[in-house]
Amino acid sequence: MPPLGGRPCFGNPIAWAVHGVVESIPTRRGPQKTRCGRCKARPACGRISEARLSVTAEVQAAYSNFRKAGGPSGLASLNREGAKRMLGGLIQVLVAHGEFTSVNDAYALAWPVMRREHIRRQATLRQQIQRRRNVKTELSNGQIPEVLSMHMEVERQHRSIRFREYAKCKEAPLQIRIDPGGDNARFTADAWLARERRKIRRQSVTAYGIAKELKEIERSYGLGFEVLRDRVNKALKRIEILEAATFRESGERVWDRFDAKIALRDLMVPPPYEAV
Repeated sequence: MPPLGGRPCFGNPIAWAVHGVVESIPTRRGPQKTRCGRCKARPACGRISEARLSVTAEVQAAYSNFRKAGGPSGLASLNREGAKRMLGGLIQVLVAHGEFTSVNDAYALAWPVMRREHIRRQATLRQQIQRRRNVKTELSNGQIPEVLSMHMEVERQHRSIRFREYAKCKEAPLQIRIDPGGDNARFTADAWLARERRKIRRQSVTAYGIAKELKEIERSYGLGFEVLRDRVNKALKRIEILEAATFRESGERVWDRFDAKIALRDLMVPPPYEAV
């Protein structure tokens, strides 16, 4: 028999004598199984309980007297005093005998904690599923979920670093290597971020639209709008180069193309310590 939890009444001789022996009760709709009658552990519970109710001659006699007084039916009758008295006698001799033990005790004692942990983990799983649904809905509605916005900021910083690494390579074109102001890497990464944000919101990704976005997120570098738009045009050409170029030694792409749906899917995979 596998370990059993969540059945504090299992094998309890008093619970069996009062409730367990009654498998069904008569109703207007016919016999209806009791809670004990519906329990899948009832056959094993009955065997253990009956054995405990005959553990000594004294216990066996007290149990027999309770049954002769009507047992569970006697307790439910109008003349219940005899059955109550016999039940009290049975309880007394069982208490005098001492508690019963089994190999299932350790599991049964640990079961409430295990059950609470299971419920907590299930609740965590439901929250994770709901959170994934919520962020997917936001993205589908042209909104940028907070978790994705934070990831895109990390991506912006990463792309700025990759730009500088590639600019040091001999195979990099002049548009990448020549940087009089020293901020092409940062500006190009900012322009990339502005473009991707507008893509998610289903807005135009022209130089005009991206320059407008840079103004809104306060990354316009103090430039007038027309100058900013002109610089965005040049940045878009650099982005095209970076998304097609690879490092000669490693073969890695300098800038991977960004897909918001794939990024969000990867972000919503729970880490191992959270997985249920």
